[in-house]
Amino acid sequence: MVDLEYGEKVAKRVALAVAGLAAVKGVVGAITNSAALLADALHSITDVLTAAGAWIGLKIARRPANERFPYGYYRAESIVAFVISAAILWSAVELFLEGVERIQNPQPVEKPWLAAGTALLAAVFSYYISRVESRAAEASNSGALKAVSAESLADCLSSFVVFLAVLAGAYFNVPWAEGASTVVIAAWVLKIGLESAWNAVLSLMDVAPAETRKKVESILEGLDETVSYRELRLRKAGPMVFGEVTVTVPFDIPVAKANEIARQIREKVLEIPEIVDFRVYVEQEEPEEKTVVVPVDSGTVSKSFARAPEFAVYTVRNGTVEKIKTVRNTAAEREVRRGLLAAKNVLREKPYAVIVRNIGEISYNTLKNELVRIYLADGDDPCEEVRKFAEKRLPELHRPTVERE
Repeated sequence: MVDLEYGEKVAKRVALAVAGLAAVKGVVGAITNSAALLADALHSITDVLTAAGAWIGLKIARRPANERFPYGYYRAESIVAFVISAAILWSAVELFLEGVERIQNPQPVEKPWLAAGTALLAAVFSYYISRVESRAAEASNSGALKAVSAESLADCLSSFVVFLAVLAGAYFNVPWAEGASTVVIAAWVLKIGLESAWNAVLSLMDVAPAETRKKVESILEGLDETVSYRELRLRKAGPMVFGEVTVTVPFDIPVAKANEIARQIREKVLEIPEIVDFRVYVEQEEPEEKTVVVPVDSGTVSKSFARAPEFAVYTVRNGTVEKIKTVRNTAAEREVRRGLLAAKNVLREKPYAVIVRNIGEISYNTLKNELVRIYLADGDDPCEEVRKFAEKRLPELHRPTVERE
């Protein structure tokens, strides 16, 4: 399970720890007149801001969903990740300009042993911080924490480069080493910032996470061979993923079993830590011979499903339409539970589809619960409407046309 609380705690502690590290680098850099160490301190200040941003983003993301934000506040983490990326890019530009200035106007480092020792200790500390952040990012699936972890690793490398540059300038007479090392650090930070910004933008644009998709597909491909799936959709919202899929089951499978298949799929997919919600829609495969029912009144398509005196029953096979019988609607004159009883009358014929002019909420839901497809008629001749259905010229209804009949 994704642990946002753990990620939030780590981000807060890291922000405080790195603030102390930045202060040490800045003080030692000022004492020793080391441009590279001062640039590294600026880099660490950026780390403080990014860690603090990750902490705030994760804190907001943990808020429960409500009426205004029914899908939760997870995108707050992606927004913060983008802001963090902008801060990283800004620090890269500042470091680059400082490095160029030091290459053109190199200055000697005072007490190089102090500057070099501080840089080496900072590199070790930053590496440790990066590993802690990486574990927290994995546990919370946080893009912001992943960016912070990468930034801390860059801080580790930059501190080590500073260590080498100070030694090269002080003991091997390479005065431009500090400036060159600062430019190298800037290039590395720029790369991290661009990658982080790109990932944040993809998340805000509902990107389908490739690794998560592979996990879900692995579950779906392990289904019974009689069950297939289509329209798998995933979208990332901060550290979390939402998804849906349509599953096709055999036409003659009992509804209870179809619903059980959907339940099992959902439970297995929700075991993937980053997935917070997953919807499974079930549909029946098309049989070779379909039974289609049309409510009729005086030989024409009835204006009401539940009030229709009769139901005409047709079969459709290979595009050929044949009327097989007419069934009396015993619910037509009822004043109570008319829609429910009319739907049950139709279900006795085991229809694949029903064609209607109007249908109420109770009738609609009763039929849909049994996986019956409902289509909207646009003419009066029942047989002609069934032909249109066979030729796929009728629109399918996805909601009742009236509240009550």
